[in-house]
Amino acid sequence: MDTSYWNTIAPNYEQEIFNLFRHDKNQRLKKVIRQQALVLGDASTVADFGCGIGNGLELLAKSFHSIDAYDLSSKNIRKCKALYSHLEGVNYQRADLSQAKLPRAKYAFAICVCCLIMPSIFTRRKLLANVLSSIKKGGSLLLVVPSLESAAMVNSKLIAWNLREGMTPRRALREGFDPDIDIAATDIRQGVMPIEGVRTKHFCREELLDLLAGKVSEQKLFKVEYDWNSVFNGLPKSLQQHLPWDWALLAKK
Repeated sequence: MDTSYWNTIAPNYEQEIFNLFRHDKNQRLKKVIRQQALVLGDASTVADFGCGIGNGLELLAKSFHSIDAYDLSSKNIRKCKALYSHLEGVNYQRADLSQAKLPRAKYAFAICVCCLIMPSIFTRRKLLANVLSSIKKGGSLLLVVPSLESAAMVNSKLIAWNLREGMTPRRALREGFDPDIDIAATDIRQGVMPIEGVRTKHFCREELLDLLAGKVSEQKLFKVEYDWNSVFNGLPKSLQQHLPWDWALLAKK
């Protein structure tokens, strides 16, 4: 996992990294966290795996008294502490989740929002195994990942928009896409697509469901939608029948 990349991003994290908690169109993440709090009570210790600069900490802190917040970047952790110094009960820990020895069967609930996105399948498998091992029997994990279907839809909408503007089909396919990005065949096969030039793992619906099959007792999959303006501005209303989204999976162990 690239610690140096995230340390470099940290000073401008708000501008560089999409805040899904803020742009969650139907507040699905907030609703799930509140539902879990009602089921578990506020005394449970919960975890935020890959907390970044703490975009989800306010929601967790409103529902739970004890939170372990993990992130790969020491600079993100320092920024977290500064931004959320008013929150009580948050224990910040710098950790490479693919390598760290997490406490086994400690958490009744954990979130892992857009953390399982590294291009290496080996790193993703180790990270997910570590996270799952930290969830108690009967506990739940909220896993959020970029949607491969949504990324394909965004590309198709941009092409359709270009055609409406009168471009030739050849130009419409080319315009608006970075000509310098050459996606390797191995990346295409496993759903690794660039976001702002960074190789990022995307998941399709069935792949995500299969990811935890046999490892958890229950799974509930849903979309976390956000506005088109979060992707690009000016898309004609007639092309906005569907919103872009990330996949969210609430899994009970």
